[in-house]
Amino acid sequence: MKYLFIGLGSIGMRHLENLRELTDESIYALRTKVDKYIDKQFNITSLTEIGKAMDLKPDVVFITNPTSNHLGYAMMFDDSHLFIEKPISTSSRNLQDLFTALIKNEKVCFIGYNYRFHPQLIKIRNYLKEVKIGRILYANFQSGQYLPDWHPKEDYRKSYAAQRELGGGVLLTMSHVIDYAYWLFGPQKVVYSKMEKKSDLEIYVEDSVDIVTESIDKIIIKMHMDYIQKNPSRTIEIVGEDGWITWDYYKNELVVCTKKGKERFIKMHFDRNDMYMDELKHFIACVNNKEVSKITFNDIKDVMEIIDNVQEKSYISNRNTC
Repeated sequence: MKYLFIGLGSIGMRHLENLRELTDESIYALRTKVDKYIDKQFNITSLTEIGKAMDLKPDVVFITNPTSNHLGYAMMFDDSHLFIEKPISTSSRNLQDLFTALIKNEKVCFIGYNYRFHPQLIKIRNYLKEVKIGRILYANFQSGQYLPDWHPKEDYRKSYAAQRELGGGVLLTMSHVIDYAYWLFGPQKVVYSKMEKKSDLEIYVEDSVDIVTESIDKIIIKMHMDYIQKNPSRTIEIVGEDGWITWDYYKNELVVCTKKGKERFIKMHFDRNDMYMDELKHFIACVNNKEVSKITFNDIKDVMEIIDNVQEKSYISNRNTC
């Protein structure tokens, strides 16, 4: 089996390192420049021409370049199994063309929403399925981290997250929140959204997004994402008629309170890379027809349509535009 990486930034390198732990098969990388050190370290072959990459006819392609380029490369390699880093694109436009080709070619398309593989989020999903806290009344999701702290050795202003033309902005970059809110509560209608540039960060994209959605079951869901919080935060609060669930990623803490008054404080051994390794193992199992993908074409489409609707409904404020 031949593997091809398109782009080897920080997330691409993570997937490459994990893949190399799982296989000694041929791995290639399409890059703007060859890095002989990385080629030797991971036993890969770097290419700089798209034609040569296509001539390889790779079995599996990892698309880990900037978001704005995802869909174009996916269409070029629609006869390969695809692992596309989140989100799949900047909008849902033309997704059906890709899905139609992949279905015809019997190929897997997996999107790198790794939080679906977080053990505590899996527990939350199971609790909701088992109706442990009764009928859900509402849910709050929030995630924030100061953008310059993401990669301290790099200039945040040059990162893809800070550049609109590369698919940056907090909505797309932190769309994990939208994906796992969808994963927990299903399809949603966007009731309200606001995208803002609140900080003095030297970027030309929104750094704060607030969203209110309503699920098919009439559950009101609030989401907040930002590039601003100096103290990183990622939390979930779900309130039901018979109890509540709270989750704090950075405290590694899941708390469940049921009608009987029982509280469960669940701290689990957790290594962040485990999510990435588990999603990779699952993807490879799907490629080998041993498992059915946990992220369906409908999931991908529905999440992107929520993102589209947020953008369409948003009041965009550019206060403090640099």
